[in-house]
Amino acid sequence: MSPIDPRGELAWSASTFGYGGVQAHFLEVLTDQASNAYKDYLRRNRVSYIIAGTEQIDYVVMLSKLHNLGIKRLMVGGGGVINWSFLQNGLVDEVSMVLSPIANGDPNAPRFFTAREPYSSVNPVAFQLASVEDLGDSVVWLRYTVQPNQQQTSVTVERGAI
Repeated sequence: MSPIDPRGELAWSASTFGYGGVQAHFLEVLTDQASNAYKDYLRRNRVSYIIAGTEQIDYVVMLSKLHNLGIKRLMVGGGGVINWSFLQNGLVDEVSMVLSPIANGDPNAPRFFTAREPYSSVNPVAFQLASVEDLGDSVVWLRYTVQPNQQQTSVTVERGAI
């Protein structure tokens, strides 16, 4: 699990997190803005980290460092802002979406993609439907590929149903 924390503000008290019945080790992504005291805090709590950028995350540097650590495929399971940032940086090759027949109408509910200045801008991205799978109980799994002119490297964005 790689939390993106440019300024070093997340206070992890442990180096792992239970996800889907599996203990995932944190590998936090920071920028040069993170203080030495915060990096020392992470080291004392055995939370791994990499530096990728000066003021904002440099996604190419981040992915290169993660690849050098042996990570060959990355699932971006973040919120709308991080999902959009990866997409806008041309770092997504597939979007995987599970739709469930449930709605709550909450206008403040999390979005799949959200542009937020200064981290990203509003630039349309086109997708091509790759597959549809009926998972039963009216739940469907949709997979889309990013249109070729948007594609630069392989990262998969996945998000579960609300």
